[in-house]
Amino acid sequence: ADFIALDEEDGHVAWTVSFDVSKGTYIRSLARDVGRAVSNAAHIVGLRRVSSGCIALPSCCSVEDLDQTLARSRALDPLEVLGCPVQELSEAELSGVLCGQTVAAKGAYDAPLVGLVHAGQLRALAEPFAGRLRMKDVFPQGIEGVACL
Repeated sequence: ADFIALDEEDGHVAWTVSFDVSKGTYIRSLARDVGRAVSNAAHIVGLRRVSSGCIALPSCCSVEDLDQTLARSRALDPLEVLGCPVQELSEAELSGVLCGQTVAAKGAYDAPLVGLVHAGQLRALAEPFAGRLRMKDVFPQGIEGVACL
């Protein structure tokens, strides 16, 4: 935790702190536990998540400002967000993938999922299995925004 400020409002102490936590951490529970530790009450006045995984505030925008141009410029690379390795598909492989067929793994993947990409679009998420990639989710229309090739 990083201590940022200590203020007083109407006779009440207010701490401003920053936490870097893993998933499953309940900040409101931390406030409750601090209050109990000092035999007092404590609660959250404001809570702001500034990042989650590789997604941070600079890649976000307000709903009021959102339009098609801004949405496209701020689109997240789905494979970067998922942390998946990428395998490019040939035209012939794409036809099989769209029918749910397995494809040969072009590498030794130690990740649970591999993103299968064709023409800059995510076409499937596949599981490595015995030197092949078995389809888990197939996207017939493709998902734009893959930039991590």
